[in-house]
Amino acid sequence: MARSFQPDGSDVGLHYPTPAQTLGEPRLLVSRAALLHNARVIRRALDAAAAEETALEDEADPWHVPPRPRDRGESPLFVRPSDLESPKLPPASTNPSGAAPAPARICAVLRADAYGHGAALVADALCNFSDEPNDEHSPPPRSPIDQIAVSTIDEAAALPEGLPQDAGLTMPTLILRPTENAFVGRQRAAIEWAIRNQWVLTLQSLPAIEDVARIAVACDRRALVNLQIDTGLGQAGCACEEVEEILSRLQARTSLKLVSIGTDLMRCTGDPTAAEFVNEQVRRFRQATDGFAAWSRRVKRHATATDGIFLAPQAHFDIVRCGSGLLGIDPAGKPSVDRPLRPATRWTAPLIRITSTGDGSTRGLVPVGFADGYPRAGLAGAVVRVHDAICPVVGEVSADYLTIDLSGVADVAIGDEVTLVDHDPLSRCSAYACSGRAGMKSSELLCRIGQRTRRVPIEPADPPRRDRMSAGAV
Repeated sequence: MARSFQPDGSDVGLHYPTPAQTLGEPRLLVSRAALLHNARVIRRALDAAAAEETALEDEADPWHVPPRPRDRGESPLFVRPSDLESPKLPPASTNPSGAAPAPARICAVLRADAYGHGAALVADALCNFSDEPNDEHSPPPRSPIDQIAVSTIDEAAALPEGLPQDAGLTMPTLILRPTENAFVGRQRAAIEWAIRNQWVLTLQSLPAIEDVARIAVACDRRALVNLQIDTGLGQAGCACEEVEEILSRLQARTSLKLVSIGTDLMRCTGDPTAAEFVNEQVRRFRQATDGFAAWSRRVKRHATATDGIFLAPQAHFDIVRCGSGLLGIDPAGKPSVDRPLRPATRWTAPLIRITSTGDGSTRGLVPVGFADGYPRAGLAGAVVRVHDAICPVVGEVSADYLTIDLSGVADVAIGDEVTLVDHDPLSRCSAYACSGRAGMKSSELLCRIGQRTRRVPIEPADPPRRDRMSAGAV
């Protein structure tokens, strides 16, 4: 594995404290190799889904010739459902142009500080590192992701500047939370900042369209926007019945450029009832957007998250939003032999005190508590790992400390590393096991890890810095 370099040989990545520099501190060790491995697993799933769709289309009608797309001048903005059902046109699909379906692109969702892993660290690893052979004479390898998404403008501003996507291109950034109340508080200043940085703003209402269009005119920039549609989940988005009017308004505002249309689907769990509702949501999304997608093919559609990548290929469309999957969290909430995702993080802290009790047992004190995100719920059966031994958590978890039983550990000393959440998915203190005991999802557990825990990248370490005077530790 190697860090990517600019054509002039300069190092383009960020630099972080090393594991050796952070010994003796609570820390979250984030594996760059695992992040890139998970991106490959997801890419293979998308490639396989696209290949299967192509095979099914060829099997259904090997002599089918797609109809000639209408020119912009002769096409209505919106195709009526009756047109889509006509035998003169092919049935609605994720690829209205009739060309062979291409694999969906990957949008890395780094909301909530990349689910607690450190958004800047994860973005740097996915954009500036590669597991492909690379030297100073070869061009930088392409990033395994195609876009980054965060929840808020503030989260976008916290990302490293100029993250590379491909040679000469900067990684696009999507703001998932819809823009409303544009002129309240500091919202206008934040929206102006997003427009000037060419971040994609999500819109869901006609008033928001007008507000952002006016701000874009004042900035003398064209705002990139994403339209969010509510297909039944009851979260963000406009109603399906409003889509035609909103698309018309977006096309009429020259200061806005629509780049994508999205929706949120119910979580795919394999349950037949949930699967039926997901299929209904996909049907509504297609009915609302297929006509426009056939007319304006530069506008990309996205609907599904990590679970749908593996369990709902009919919802892949042009882009998939992947957050927890890139971090190695399986959508089933437990390890799966069908999806070889690798947890990317290990939460550790040092032993700072060892004492003996009257009954002959040995106790250890760890400087992590519920203020750092360690769950107080589900302590019955809670364990940590010291060396290769499993140690129970005893007593209550305070704000700053937890106590463990070291009776089964030989040659233990102050300063030894304690693993609170293991990167081994089969460990008794894995994120799956810890979150299950606490009655929460793995991503929720990791999101709760506080800022007193240092985020430290590993596998591989940073290469020697060519210009350390200009490097700043994060």
